[in-house]
Amino acid sequence: MHLIFRMAKTVLKAHYGRKLTPADESVLQVRCWPNDLDANLHMTNGRYLTVMDLGKFDLWVRAGLFKELMVKRKWRPILGAANIHFKAPVHLFEACTLRTRIAGWDDKWFFLEHRLEVRGKLAALSVQKGLFREPGRSVPSAELIEALNLNVDSVETPPYVSAWLAAEPAFEEALKTVENP
Repeated sequence: MHLIFRMAKTVLKAHYGRKLTPADESVLQVRCWPNDLDANLHMTNGRYLTVMDLGKFDLWVRAGLFKELMVKRKWRPILGAANIHFKAPVHLFEACTLRTRIAGWDDKWFFLEHRLEVRGKLAALSVQKGLFREPGRSVPSAELIEALNLNVDSVETPPYVSAWLAAEPAFEEALKTVENP
């Protein structure tokens, strides 16, 4: 199924489906289609992240974030980094369960956890950091938490997120040494 149709279907189902709070977990059923395959005839690496975007939209719409943040306040989501680990292949036409949740935040960034499960086992785990922007500034996490009326005690940051963040300075240093074309 073409990506734009997947996104439209996800947003429509989320809009008319069961509502969530920002602290809840989004659970989607997705399938591996022929245009998701690589030369090894399983889901291509980049498609995992694309499918995980569906989980973000499902959570944002079901929890009212899309309407409150993107429509009313005109804040735009920006992805800052993503880390993904692959554990098992996803084959043609296989059904998967995608679980997406807010996995914590700091002063600037929010962290999302995406778990793609196939045949009852973890196929991929991704943590992503993102923020919301409005013209001229990034929206601080405290302002976002207030806008969402989010209970700060309802989200526990997993230890692997902290470990990933501890490694970030090395990546930032590497970015400085790479010449831009």
